Amino acid sequence: MAFVAAMIVGLGLVGQDPMGAKPLPTKASERDQFHKPDVRPMPMSVRLDAYRKRERMLGESIFQKIAWRNVGPETQGGRVVDIEASEVGAQRLFVGFATGGLWVTDNLGQSWTSLFDNQSAFGIGDFDVSPDGQTIWLGSGEANSQRTSYAGTGVFVSRDGGKTWMNAGLNDSHHIGQVVIDPKNPEVVYVAALGPLYSQGGERGFIELRTGGKVGN
Repeated sequence: MAFVAAMIVGLGLVGQDPMGAKPLPTKASERDQFHKPDVRPMPMSVRLDAYRKRERMLGESIFQKIAWRNVGPETQGGRVVDIEASEVGAQRLFVGFATGGLWVTDNLGQSWTSLFDNQSAFGIGDFDVSPDGQTIWLGSGEANSQRTSYAGTGVFVSRDGGKTWMNAGLNDSHHIGQVVIDPKNPEVVYVAALGPLYSQGGERGFIELRTGGKVGN
C-alpha cells in the first residue's frame, strides 16, 4: 500500500481518480449536484382559491336546478381510516374513508348518510366525536404516505352532527394522522399533523387546538 501511495504522489495524481486520472469533485460541487434546493409544496391558498372558484361556478351553472341521482355502478370508498361511536344511540356509527368522505349509520350499517360532501377537501386522515355525537372534529388529508395520498385543507369542526362544517385552521397541515378530543375538556382538541409528504414547510407536529381556532404547539 505504501508503494501504491508513493506512486500516486510521484505521478502527481493527488486529488484525482487514480484509475481514470480525473479530478475528484469538490465538496461544493457534490453539494450542488446531490443536495438540491428545498422543495416547497403548492401553497394551500391556491387550492382554497380553486375551491372558492368552484363554488362560484356551481352557483352560476345553468344545471344547478337539475336533481341528479346515482344509477351505478357502485364506487369504492377507499381505505377506512377511522370508526367512531357516540355514547348516545347504540346503533349510530361514524366511519371515515381516506378518499371517500365521512359517513354515518343509525341502523348498524343497513343504510348510510354522507356528512362531508361539498367541502374544500375530500380525503380524511382522522376524526373524533363528542360523547353526545353532535360535535365532530375532522382532520383532512389522508395520512397514508403514498403517491396517491391526497392533501387536505386543515381541520374541520361540526357542532350539529355533521350537517354543517367550519374550517378551524391548520390549512397547511396537508396530512393529519390523528385527532383527539380532550376527554376532560371537550373544547380542547389535539392534532397530529404530518405536513407535506415530499417537500419542506407546512404545519406539522403535535398541535393543541382550542375553540375559536387558537392554535398552540
